[in-house]
Amino acid sequence: MNGHVDPTSITVYPDGPLLVRGSFELRSADGRVIDTDRNVIALCRCGRSRLKPLCDGSHKSARFVDSASADEVSHVLQFAQPTARGMSDGDETEGLSHGEA
Repeated sequence: MNGHVDPTSITVYPDGPLLVRGSFELRSADGRVIDTDRNVIALCRCGRSRLKPLCDGSHKSARFVDSASADEVSHVLQFAQPTARGMSDGDETEGLSHGEA
């Protein structure tokens, strides 16, 4: 090993999952670390996966449609209202609720 850590990137795939690449830590809702030796995982966006939060390809049979263009994602980030949600381990994360745009 050379000690190099790949930066984390999340790619929104049109009509498909979120691909998380690089160095990341996956945690359960109660804050426990889920061990994985993978450096790429696909997270479900359609809500139909039987392996949630991971994608199992169900978006195809569900005919999930979301172009996920950069303009659309930027718009949501610009106009969504931040909300604080407490996690079970006491950390607070920032979530988004849709405001009027």
